[in-house]
Amino acid sequence: MIDLAFVRGQRADLSLTFAEPRDGRVLRELMALPGVQRVETWRGVSAELVSGSRHTRESVLGLPRGGSLMRLVTLDGDVIEPPPRGALISGQLARKLGVVAGDSIAVRVTEGERQSFTLPVMQVIDVPLGASVVVERGELARLLREGDVASGAYVMAEPGKLDALYAALKQTPMVAGVTVASAALRGIRETIAQSMGIVTLFNTVFAVLIVVGVTYTAARISLSERARDLASMRVLGFRKGEAGFVLVGELALTALASVPLGLVLGVALSRYITASFSSDLFLIPSAISAKTLAQGVFVVAASAGAAAWLIRRSADRLDLVRALKTRE
Repeated sequence: MIDLAFVRGQRADLSLTFAEPRDGRVLRELMALPGVQRVETWRGVSAELVSGSRHTRESVLGLPRGGSLMRLVTLDGDVIEPPPRGALISGQLARKLGVVAGDSIAVRVTEGERQSFTLPVMQVIDVPLGASVVVERGELARLLREGDVASGAYVMAEPGKLDALYAALKQTPMVAGVTVASAALRGIRETIAQSMGIVTLFNTVFAVLIVVGVTYTAARISLSERARDLASMRVLGFRKGEAGFVLVGELALTALASVPLGLVLGVALSRYITASFSSDLFLIPSAISAKTLAQGVFVVAASAGAAAWLIRRSADRLDLVRALKTRE
């Protein structure tokens, strides 16, 4: 998600939000600031989106075609350009409004002159971060019946001059908010590392307890049922290891048979949890590597091995005389 959103998608160093919509002169004003290499402006309006009996409030974002600082990158890694006519909408919004590509949605702007118009849905896309509705910049200006107006800008700065640029922007009245991409990315990484570390530790401990508990309990039941058979093998001359292999081998086969089903259920559960964490603001892609599956198999194997070692100790300490006694 981070690679798609911040490396391939939002490639600007700073994201600016203006205190009020500005005309085309703002582009020259921003380019005159220290350390600015490239500027791309964007237009955004709050609106109520209606499709039949369903409605919701979202922002309509106007982006230029061919932009390089803010690109729409899908979960498959494809870069999507805003269409000349109509709109791109996110999969979450499409499901909320019950629309598909080819349908139309009514847009009622809730700011400024409060225009109303209809947008055909040209494509439904899934992006990790970004606006729910994207329209080509010029098309949005035509629908709003306005000229070259911007609500904010994406800025790329020269290396080593970001601090000077940020200080200059703090003294600029037209800028109401500044988002530093590196700071946002660092915060996301720290949050994910902290939360995922706790979740991973909890899930690992929980999995170990389940595997050890289930495996050890099943093995104890099998030991109690086969104590007489194991004792008979010992009396007949089988060594402890050979007699214990019967019990431990059965345990190993059971654990081995459960691994494929466990992997399938684990992948399904992971995808479900990932989907439940996604929201209207971001979409978390589900990605499971072979390394993750191998770690899961290792945890199960290690836990089953620990349970087998405990059972083997119990089998080696089996009281042969007591086990061979026939019940009255």
